[in-house]
Amino acid sequence: MEKVFEVNTFRDHVLRILHLSGFSPLDYGYSCTLKRFWSISSHLLVTVGILLELLLNYQGFGTVIRASKILPVQVTLVAKMLLPALKKNALKDILERMNFSLSHIYDEEINEVGQKNNQLVHKIFKIQVINTVILILAMFLTAVFTRYPFALTYNETNMSNTYWNFVLFVESNYLISQSLTVCGIDGLFGFMVSHIIREIKMLKMAITKSTFGSTSIGWRVLIEYHVHILRLVKDVIDAFSFMLFTEYLMNMGTVCFNLVLLTSDGFPPDMKHIAEYGVVVLYLLFILTFFSYAGDVLTDQCEQLSDIVFHEMTEDLVYEKNGIISIMMIQRSQKSSSFTLGGFFALNLMTLNSVSGNDIYVD
Repeated sequence: MEKVFEVNTFRDHVLRILHLSGFSPLDYGYSCTLKRFWSISSHLLVTVGILLELLLNYQGFGTVIRASKILPVQVTLVAKMLLPALKKNALKDILERMNFSLSHIYDEEINEVGQKNNQLVHKIFKIQVINTVILILAMFLTAVFTRYPFALTYNETNMSNTYWNFVLFVESNYLISQSLTVCGIDGLFGFMVSHIIREIKMLKMAITKSTFGSTSIGWRVLIEYHVHILRLVKDVIDAFSFMLFTEYLMNMGTVCFNLVLLTSDGFPPDMKHIAEYGVVVLYLLFILTFFSYAGDVLTDQCEQLSDIVFHEMTEDLVYEKNGIISIMMIQRSQKSSSFTLGGFFALNLMTLNSVSGNDIYVD
């Protein structure tokens, strides 16, 4: 394998966003600590405001509904912030190993297959960033014009001008810091999955090319890279599985409660309700769809690689050419490689359709 020295624009964009939030797995030092403190403290201040209002100024079921709108999001954000803290070394190791690629070993046709996949996911990531900007602007402007905080906060029905300005300042910092964290962590997931899919596609084409594998050197490169990809798949699944499970669970709960609030004053909802709740629902469904689609594509590509390895290598076994290597690759490829939500459910569009259908039915 050769190391790829060209700059990966997608990866750089993701790491730049994570750097701004203080949660980049490659960052160290005082500046990183300060940014992380900003992100964590803004999250804690909003959480404390929610809990104080619930415990000290309970106003009935409406207070519970308001809290239910934001508390699941807070739990999701905790899972996202814990990921680079608990898995920092693992994520750094994965990023370093992703510097190795088949793109500099084989011809332009193989390299082009990989680049198309990265470009597509990069575009989806840019759409998510734009959606995030639209969401935080909608939430901020709604709060400003209605003079009402978007998140439940202490004594929110009786705020002086000074207290309102403080709440607006805290929630503005919260929106900026947490949106950077969300885009960064989700983008990191998207980049890692797209990189693996890219390499699997290139490996499949390399296996099926007639000139490939004609020498023992070719076979050694093939098995080395095949093992490399399978280990990447396993490590990325291990790193993100719990976070994805938490996000799925909490986001679907948030969607459910926001749908209740969206139609609380009648159907169809007015523009105020759409700006405050409808945008959140669409944004969360977009993220969940992106995760589910990525899980589907990764599983499908792993299965296709397994089939290609089995059929291509079986022929070599017949002619007793590279027999041991062929057996090893066939055995490794038969192992299932699919994303799961905390080891309980598969991460795919079928799971999303089932869960979201149940949420809408409950509503």
